[in-house]
Amino acid sequence: MTGNAEPLLCIRDLRVDIAGKRLLDIDELDVGRGEIVGLVGESGAGSFRIEISWPAVAAKKNQPLNWAGTDGRFLNAAAAGLEPVPIVFGTPKVISGDGRHIRGPVRGRGQRQAWEQFIEAAVQRYGPNGDFWVEHPTLDAGLAPGRWIIWNEQNARTFWYPAADPAAYAKLLRATRRGVDRVDPSVELIVGGMYGFPRSSK
Repeated sequence: MTGNAEPLLCIRDLRVDIAGKRLLDIDELDVGRGEIVGLVGESGAGSFRIEISWPAVAAKKNQPLNWAGTDGRFLNAAAAGLEPVPIVFGTPKVISGDGRHIRGPVRGRGQRQAWEQFIEAAVQRYGPNGDFWVEHPTLDAGLAPGRWIIWNEQNARTFWYPAADPAAYAKLLRATRRGVDRVDPSVELIVGGMYGFPRSSK
């Protein structure tokens, strides 16, 4: 870090803003991902949003879920004293039949049940008393997330193809609740953040 008076990272809620005259992408900063999370923790922030992508975790058909990448992000957050706030989204191609677009897994009972099972597995791994915390006893298990964000910008076609569908999203929330409740009914669900211009082509 340099001795500049203006801090490199400024924290507002769960967003990271880069200080300076021009906006920089995180990848442009000469620090690793773990260091960035550490800086967020040092700022006094209490939580850190972590994406849990179903297609990434279930990248291979008929194979066990691969939590390795997500584990690393949870490790960085917890080591910095931050509560991870998961944002869960995405549907694997084998479920949606579409490898180009992000579709909600609500087209039929089979898709909803598959989502429920994934959510159940995710909460079993990272929620209170989850396997991740048992496997890492030096971390503060009190940071296990009790709040989970369900999907992202579900009112935008980019994240809910081909178009926003409030009724379908409600089905997703109900399926999520069922999956969560099988593990820990105390976990709270947060509606995914909304895109600011839902009537645009995006």
